[in-house]
Amino acid sequence: MVFFRRCLAMMRIIPGLLFLLSISGTASAQQLIWEVEEQLSDGVDYPEAIVLTKAGVMVAGQAKGEGEGFEFVVQTLGRATGKVKSTVGNFVSYNCPLRYVRCYNRRLVAHVSPNFYMVTFDVSPDGNQTDIAVTAFDENSAAIKWMSYWNADNRYPAAIAASRQAVIVSSEGGALRAYDAVSGTMLWEDQLDARLGYGVTVAIAGNRAFAAAATPNSELQVRSYNARSGRLRWEVRRPFPVRPVKLLVNGADLFVAGSSDVFIAGNLTWSGTERLPYLARLEAGTGLTVWENTTDVVETSGGHLSELAVDGDRIVAAGGVVMGPTVSGFVRSYQVSDGQVNWTTARLWGGYDEPTAIAVHGNRVYGVGARGELGGLAEVLLRAYDAGTGAIVWEDFSHRAAPSIIGPSHAIDLAVGEHRLFVAGFVPNHFLIRAYDISGDW
Repeated sequence: MVFFRRCLAMMRIIPGLLFLLSISGTASAQQLIWEVEEQLSDGVDYPEAIVLTKAGVMVAGQAKGEGEGFEFVVQTLGRATGKVKSTVGNFVSYNCPLRYVRCYNRRLVAHVSPNFYMVTFDVSPDGNQTDIAVTAFDENSAAIKWMSYWNADNRYPAAIAASRQAVIVSSEGGALRAYDAVSGTMLWEDQLDARLGYGVTVAIAGNRAFAAAATPNSELQVRSYNARSGRLRWEVRRPFPVRPVKLLVNGADLFVAGSSDVFIAGNLTWSGTERLPYLARLEAGTGLTVWENTTDVVETSGGHLSELAVDGDRIVAAGGVVMGPTVSGFVRSYQVSDGQVNWTTARLWGGYDEPTAIAVHGNRVYGVGARGELGGLAEVLLRAYDAGTGAIVWEDFSHRAAPSIIGPSHAIDLAVGEHRLFVAGFVPNHFLIRAYDISGDW
């Protein structure tokens, strides 16, 4: 366990109502119950994920002191008050974590209780060798359970997925490696026909693993494996220049052909440079394509998808539209049955405004991310949408600040419980955790 040389914790318990104006102009009251902003080291602190456990609200991330390596940090807070119950950490690496170069806000942390799994990379002093490091940490003590180094042709890591059976990691060069979730023993490897730099996105559900890649021949390649043995179950190729960025498995415990689905999100490059948001549904048992959708967000401006969430008969996606130097975020709802768009809500303005994580809970869709000026001030973003219509019910912006060396203020992840919403974010260069009472959303 690492003893943090400095802990400058600033906790504020904020009572009362935070009144937010809805898009329709009617008042909607949501309560900010508590907020914790803290510095765990004398360098950069960066949360990567937030989850709810029996012990409370658990935040995992990294803390870096000057001249020190990055530490893996797990902090547990009480749900009711935000009181910090424990903060534990462990040494990871002397080099930079992938978040500096990640695409489309992919967080290379996976959580399957009682473990967190994190991927970083190590670069040799001469820059000629890059090793991917996969580490399993105990969620309660932050003790390292196992660590494995992998030189995937000197490529950076791209994605991670975990279940109780296996952990799957991919590289930007299209390599796959699977590990035993408990021991860290390498189970199998494979190589996809990935276009260099476009990476491979992965998903796992029980003993089924999935991987998708964009190929040099402008195809979308998707494979399904036995997660333990690596046996190939099926492969499909779609004749589209799609860059996949997210895989999501629905009905993960029902492994009968046609009873579970795999959703693939990304962007389709059209007419050379134009990007269209791409979403496809495949049968998990057979790879059969049920439907594909490439509907524009804004005519002639295209867009890309980066996050997915499934709830019943609808799938909700989030992404961005590049309009000149600006990036405008959007959230969209699709019908699971046929892929038709139910609604699209975009925020178009002269800066950037893009969600990085979403969740569907009851009759609400929640999105978190950042809103800011190009090269200037930015703030933590939280929005609540009506799940049926896409109307913005309420929104909250906070912690407006100039960016630090690794980025501006922004929300990173969220967790939704019964009548509570918890958000983890980055405020240069601190952890930020906020808790909201969302009982008014029911």
